[in-house]
Amino acid sequence: MNKSIKITSISELKKGFRLLFDLFANYVKNNDINHYLSLKKIVKIRSVNQNRLYWWWIGFISIETGETSENLHKTFKEMFLPVETLQVLNFKLIKNISTTDLSTTEFNAFLEEIRIYMLEFDSTINLLYPDDENFTEFVEFIQTKGQLQKL
Repeated sequence: MNKSIKITSISELKKGFRLLFDLFANYVKNNDINHYLSLKKIVKIRSVNQNRLYWWWIGFISIETGETSENLHKTFKEMFLPVETLQVLNFKLIKNISTTDLSTTEFNAFLEEIRIYMLEFDSTINLLYPDDENFTEFVEFIQTKGQLQKL
């Protein structure tokens, strides 16, 4: 049995899920097979452009503060990323989630936390976004100082 629904509204989306569930339940019942249905929300991971911006910011902060890029990266992860706790052989391991595991929305929030923190830390450290007026000069300054990671 082939059925399809064009989904253009929330109510049609609900109908689509109901149809999918009914079809699956019918299949399992008629075939006497144990199955399960799993639905996952598709989440877009952080983009290359977001990552590039992050490392430009790290480079700029490194120039302005004298801290190493690696130390800044580790520190911001500790400060602003959630932790994951694993229990292995009676050993509790607590580690920060990697930036590569963040969705685009989560990574934007991470960037904004850093930007706000740095403005509070030193109001002269203004981290720019690509659509800001002086962004090209911002990147050129970092490149001139040799603190821009090649991505």
